[in-house]
Amino acid sequence: MSGSLKNPEVAMQRIGESDEFEKVINQLEITSQRLQIAAEKVRNYRQRHGGDCLDLCGGSGMIDVDGVRVRCPLRTFPDKCPIVLREQRRLADEYLREIGLGAFTTPKWPLIEKKLIQKRITPIDTAALLEQMRQEEKGAFLIGPTGIGKTFAMAKMIWSLRYELAQFPFYISSSIRDMSVPYLVKKDWLFWDEFGYITADWYWEKALEIVAARYAEGKLAQTVIATNLTPKQLKEHYAIMRKLADSMVVVNLYRESSK
Repeated sequence: MSGSLKNPEVAMQRIGESDEFEKVINQLEITSQRLQIAAEKVRNYRQRHGGDCLDLCGGSGMIDVDGVRVRCPLRTFPDKCPIVLREQRRLADEYLREIGLGAFTTPKWPLIEKKLIQKRITPIDTAALLEQMRQEEKGAFLIGPTGIGKTFAMAKMIWSLRYELAQFPFYISSSIRDMSVPYLVKKDWLFWDEFGYITADWYWEKALEIVAARYAEGKLAQTVIATNLTPKQLKEHYAIMRKLADSMVVVNLYRESSK
């Protein structure tokens, strides 16, 4: 066995003296310097353009430094990089389309909100509602007539969960007759639209079973329900309302519609 292998210090000294090792070290130093220059470019550009730097890289994620294309350091921070954020927005909009809420993708939000305001209806502050739900560890129960923005609010909340947390909330608005209760219970987030639109006894029995099962699993805090029924009509279903009243942030939009 050679002396260099017996003595690690000698071996490292020889490696350090090799041309190849010096080239690697030099390249690392050059790369580090370029990254620092790229970072400074991004920082200055964002300061001049209100935090937006998408035009700096043209959507490529690469910054030009002395004629060399360098990966933008901001890509390390997904919540800051406009390319990553743009892709997250696209995926969130695509998810709304997949679950049947394509009428509520982000490009349509301004027009929908404008129409609600024209009808003297204040759009639900979904960001504030989600924060209240988190703080109080409760779900949300949206009560109001047709056309007041309940489904729009649900779509915005679903979009936010998909965009910010990469979650895939489950959305239902059709009959629940053929839906498995265990299947609905295991969903992390459940958005239940048109709640109570069927008045048959079997519907309310199944609805109570679903609510009771999610309550038992501690998942009503991640449940959002919307209904057109009035508070008076809901009182007729005491068993289910008793569980919902204690576990939900109630947003009564019937008062809003009477302004």
